[in-house]
Amino acid sequence: MKAAVVTNKGILLVIKEIQEPTVLSDDALMLNVKASALTIVSKGVSLGNHYSSDDAFSKVAGMEGVGESDSGERYYFLMGQKEYMVH
Repeated sequence: MKAAVVTNKGILLVIKEIQEPTVLSDDALMLNVKASALTIVSKGVSLGNHYSSDDAFSKVAGMEGVGESDSGERYYFLMGQKEYMVH
């Protein structure tokens, strides 16, 4: 799958192929992301320039969006699983 990935602090994102995510717990919901917003805040957090950022890179950019479950239900998500780390 492809994603917008930030590889280091302050460096603009790149589109690259990443590993498929896995479900981390029984109560987690896996969504097929249909749209993700790259707002000013999410851009700052993703690039490591916001006070709430961490220094763990590479990571997929974005904090919120809309996704669909396997059963077809649609969900809005905000700050779901800790930022998906790219290995």
